[in-house]
Amino acid sequence: ILPPARAPGSLGHTRQCATPRGTSATPARPDRGARSSTRRRVGVGVGVGAGAGGAPGGGAAGPITRAARSAARRPPPRHGPGAVPGPAVPALPRRLHLRQEERHPLRAAPRGHIQSTAILIYLSSKYPTADHWYPSNLQARARIHEYLGWHADCVRGTFGVPLWTQVLAPLIGVHLPEEKVQRNRAAMDRALQELEDKFLRDQAFLTGQHVTLADLMALEELIQPVAVGFDLFEGRPKLTAWRERLEAFLGMDLCQETHGLILNILEQAANKKIPDPAPEVYPYMLLRISRIP
Repeated sequence: ILPPARAPGSLGHTRQCATPRGTSATPARPDRGARSSTRRRVGVGVGVGAGAGGAPGGGAAGPITRAARSAARRPPPRHGPGAVPGPAVPALPRRLHLRQEERHPLRAAPRGHIQSTAILIYLSSKYPTADHWYPSNLQARARIHEYLGWHADCVRGTFGVPLWTQVLAPLIGVHLPEEKVQRNRAAMDRALQELEDKFLRDQAFLTGQHVTLADLMALEELIQPVAVGFDLFEGRPKLTAWRERLEAFLGMDLCQETHGLILNILEQAANKKIPDPAPEVYPYMLLRISRIP
């Protein structure tokens, strides 16, 4: 008994119109595995397969749907199972803590290194936070943007390298050459000197006498080398005093809660408590490692 006829554009019709034009024989109904394979090759919906006048078998299968193309290009998640390990996201002060459904307002934003900056600016602009975080005064705000631009160029990709060298790269069996490690330390020393001379100077904080988003971004990056044994605050009293002022402002309880995981990262690695990354994120990790100068 032949199966009932399917309406044009239906799932059954989509499978049938994969046969070449002019073929008279009705193909056998594929099993579940074949149907899944066909569905992946052809795509479902969007009216594929109808010829002139919508007659069955009148044309070849249409393109994959927009949603399917988007899913194919989607990178691995930043959080949860299969996430790419990476630098810590700056801690939000208690004033910026939100309900669960509001914590990721830019979830659909493209994956990239500036996403945490964009989120902090978004939260400071949308919600009634204290003005000092992201001031309404345009000159004060411009100084924050000046730092954030320099931060992206000289800090973001530099101060996370020791974490990759000692913890993340070994997870996938990669070990960086010693010359790269030494070049990175020299780059961190240059950036720290410029941080003190260009931004901190004789001020209490990086852009003036009040703490801003710039200070949060800087602290979270500088903590990473400290976590793996490179105390970059040693021998830098000006930078040390800045860190102490900032942590006192934020509250030591909050800082310890936020930095507890990263500061214990070497112990976790030694005790094999860091889960192995999912195989599908290996290419992204290898790409990040290959970009270390």
